[in-house]
Amino acid sequence: GRLSILLGELAAQKGRNVFDFVYTEERTEDGSETVKLLIKLDYTRPYVSGISMLTPSPDWFTGFDDALLCVEGKWVKQYERNLSVWDAGTDKGEDFESPNRNQFPRRPIVSILGSRFNSVPVGTVKIIRKRVF
Repeated sequence: GRLSILLGELAAQKGRNVFDFVYTEERTEDGSETVKLLIKLDYTRPYVSGISMLTPSPDWFTGFDDALLCVEGKWVKQYERNLSVWDAGTDKGEDFESPNRNQFPRRPIVSILGSRFNSVPVGTVKIIRKRVF
């Protein structure tokens, strides 16, 4: 959940698995949070993945994996998907109000979208092509 750790890992990967990125964060009028991460891709690295914790839960998270942004040599103009929610299986808590209690042994990672969120997505990922670098 510490953003500084993630940004440090991204910075350490510059030139290898991460070309370049710019990060901004803003709150919307309804109190939700919008995170903008500007990244640079090329034809040899056309996939993007992302992950975020859901606070205040200690081990629930959301994300997307392997969003293909270049199809048959052409960059997609926009990629948008609803986000599910997952339980990492590392904490015994059953809801946001549960106290932190480690889970031993660890449970498998499972989707909890239907069981705790009534199949309502917890967010949206939206990737828009821009030429700014």
